[in-house]
Formats: sequence, C-alpha cells, structure tokens
Amino acid sequence: DALQSLCWGSLAVGGLVGSLLGIVAVSTVPPWGIFLATAACPGFVLAASALLTEPIKEATKEGVTLSGWKQSQAAVRTQLTSLTTALSQPTIWRPLLFFFLQNAMVPSCSQAMLFFSTDVLKFSKEFLSLQGLLGYLFLLVGTTLYSRHVQGKGYRFSQLFWYCQIATLSLHLLDVLLVSRITTPYLPDKVFVLGTDVLGTVLNRLTSQPFFLIAARLCPPGCEATLYAVFMSTSNFGHTVAGMVGAKVTPMFGVTQGEFGGLVGLLIFRAGCTVLPMMLIRPLLRSVDTIKDD
Repeated sequence: DALQSLCWGSLAVGGLVGSLLGIVAVSTVPPWGIFLATAACPGFVLAASALLTEPIKEATKEGVTLSGWKQSQAAVRTQLTSLTTALSQPTIWRPLLFFFLQNAMVPSCSQAMLFFSTDVLKFSKEFLSLQGLLGYLFLLVGTTLYSRHVQGKGYRFSQLFWYCQIATLSLHLLDVLLVSRITTPYLPDKVFVLGTDVLGTVLNRLTSQPFFLIAARLCPPGCEATLYAVFMSTSNFGHTVAGMVGAKVTPMFGVTQGEFGGLVGLLIFRAGCTVLPMMLIRPLLRSVDTIKDD
C-alpha cells in the first residue's frame, strides 16, 4: 500500500512540474517545439531505465540449465500455464470482469465535453492547461487522503467501489447542470468546472487505488507481472470500449460539430449508465478481502 502511494505521489509531483512547464510553453513555444519536447521525454525515461537492474532467473529442465531460445520458450510456456490457471479461478476472473465492465458500461463523453468547453464556454488553451495542473495537484491530495484516511481502516473493497460509484454519478449530474446552464447565474463556469475537476481527480484516485491493490494482491507467485499486466490491459480496454460506445451514441442524441442541443440528454444517459456497475459489485467483488496493511 505504501509503495503504491509513493509511486502515485511521485507521478503527481512529476505531473505538476510538467503542467507548470506546459502552461508557460502553450503561449510562448511554437507547436513544433511542444511536439519535439513531448517526443523527447520518453527518451529520458529510456535513459533512466538503464539504472534499473533485475536478476534473470535461469530456466532449468531436469536439473539442466537451459539457455537462449529454449530458455525463452520454457519461460513463455510456464507463464501461459500459470496465467491460464490463475484466470480460471473465480477469485480472479470475477474482479477482472468487474473492472472491465465498470469502465465499458459507461459511455465516454469526453470529446463532446471538450468541444463544448472550447466552442460554447470559450475556454482558452491556458485555462485547459490550468485544468491539467490542478488535476495533478489533487492527484497528490487524493493519494494523501487515501493513505491517511482509507488505508488500513478496515473498509471493504466493495464498500469503496459502491461509495465511489455513487460519487461518480453525482459528478456526472453536475455536468448536466453545467451544460444546461442552470449554474451560470450563480457561479462562473470556470469556477464550476475547476471545482468538478478537483472532485473528479480526488474521486478517481480513491477509486483507482483499491483497483491496483486488488490487482497486486490477487497475482499468484511466479505470475505476478503477467497477471498484473492483464489486469491493467483489461481495465484500459474497458476505457477504449467506453470511448467507442460514446462515439457511437453521441450522434444519436443529435450532438455533432457545432451542435450541442442534445448534449444534456447524452449526459443524463451517461449518468444512468453509471448505475449499472453498481449492480455488479456484490456478485463480482464479494470474494475480495477487506483492505488492511500487509
């Protein structure tokens, strides 16, 4: 748990630095310079990876050490066997299915909301960069809140996902208020959007941390990296499916380029879909242990 918090805290600090540089660069650096800097950043990660060392476990067969291609084949066969055995266990495939459906069942409206922000609300590039800065700042806040007020407090995973899903539904309804312009006479759009971004970032952190803990704890010995990668890719594939579904249903509500008359209906539909994963929490997460310090 502590290592997870440390990693996410480090990510938040790095994101803060990058966002600060982005706010300055967006108005002073030409587009080609920004793309060049973005392309160069993975090179720094590659260089830093040279400092990581990991011993290679040699594969053996009947006491004889294998090498080269045979060693690689033996390692792949072993991992596939371990992965198949792990995925056949209900304690693993049920949470894995939940994480996929939790994302896939709620269509993404991010593209429509982005164009609404720039075309209707007239948010500038600098303001959008400020949103990213606040996002990373409150990612750090969310990590701290989880470490101090959730970790080791005896909460069940199913409880956390239930509460977070209800909070997600509330945030989606706030988007409905924004697009319908109900809040405009009482609160500036920028203040409202920044407030919902802050709440959304903290909520996302409180939701994702239990997911990563489940993924790490359910991985059996000898197959940790492979199964953990399956958990991550399944969750990411759920986001991809949500984006595809969102792209399909958005035109059905009459939301097209420059036309946002049906956006309120689309957001209400998304909010309704947020209820669907809540019905899966009990049957798919009932076998998951309570959160505690290991």
